[in-house]
Amino acid sequence: MIGPARHRRIACDEKLTRVRRTTDIPVIAVSPRDVRASGRGWAEASMKPGSATNIAPSREAPHAVPRLTDRPQGFWTRGWEWLNGRANRGLLRILLYHGVCADEHEGEPWVPSHYVTQKALDAQLAALRRAGTVIDLREGVALLRSGRRWNETLFAVTFDDAPANLLTRAAPVLAAHGVTATIFACTDRLEDGGLLDEDARQALYGLAGRRATAPGSGPIEVGRIDPQVRDDLRCMRWDEALAMALMGHWLGAHTRAHVRLSQADPARRMAEIAGSVNALRRRLKTTAVPFAYPYGQSDDFGAEDLNLLRALEVPAVCTARPGANAPGGDPLCLRRTAVGLYHRPTRFALEMTGLLDARRRRQAARRSPDRGPEDIASRMVQIASEGTDARPE
Repeated sequence: MIGPARHRRIACDEKLTRVRRTTDIPVIAVSPRDVRASGRGWAEASMKPGSATNIAPSREAPHAVPRLTDRPQGFWTRGWEWLNGRANRGLLRILLYHGVCADEHEGEPWVPSHYVTQKALDAQLAALRRAGTVIDLREGVALLRSGRRWNETLFAVTFDDAPANLLTRAAPVLAAHGVTATIFACTDRLEDGGLLDEDARQALYGLAGRRATAPGSGPIEVGRIDPQVRDDLRCMRWDEALAMALMGHWLGAHTRAHVRLSQADPARRMAEIAGSVNALRRRLKTTAVPFAYPYGQSDDFGAEDLNLLRALEVPAVCTARPGANAPGGDPLCLRRTAVGLYHRPTRFALEMTGLLDARRRRQAARRSPDRGPEDIASRMVQIASEGTDARPE
């Protein structure tokens, strides 16, 4: 006899299957059926004889990752994960990661606080799979576009900045869980595999070096950074990013040089957005390139940026505004939940329930005193249609 929970899961799988058949978002991947059958992930499938050796987009979307059925140890852990699943039922929660450091490097002054350890990433993915279903963001975008409702708890995984450590540390963990992520890269850094300015300053001067007024705000002497640290923090090169695409991950644009768009002039904003999107389209030979705003908070972008992205016909735009995405939401105003080193198991579970979303929105409003507490992600469509800027006069 099939219980109610099983009925809901079957209904959700049927909806996802219908969406996969109708979605126009191509997947840069190989042999997804082999991956689903074997459960070994995209990395092993791409190494099979006869698999594609170029990045030819497929019309078939990757399959959702099955839920884990094992029960975690500890009463409170089981309770948090149960609440997590209940709180996000019928919603799509997108996780925002950046880089992944070695477990033994946790606590080093050069490791950014928005990184996670390899062990933590593994535990967090396992927790998500116990609480719900981890899907590819392409499937999530197709679901939002369809306007259909679902009863399942859905999660998607994204990484900003495209550090090279994703290939060496995140990819094996993602493959072990059968998860495909969306990776947003700065295209200028893909050319040279260099460091982002903030990461270089932190490597030289510690956490205070990330601030523009810190001693590290002058010329950055990259040669002074320890070679091992530099290799751990640097961004991917094109060949490494394309290798991630062959594993089934979705590559997206994150501007050319990771600039705060609200502080750039209109010409620079257009060059940063259009230049990065078009560069990835040329390399990947597909128009389905998503975009994520650098920094991504309310005062880091405006309606003119959204208007340009609409004109470029990008399939999805991610912010860093906290919260989950409800059915019928705009794929060009996606909310994400940031995860970092400070997310111990209990705090991670609490974050996933959404209980901290309102608190984070209030914190963002306090950082922007001229802005009210309203959520810009829910207003961007109206703002863009009116042709006005998101920020008040």
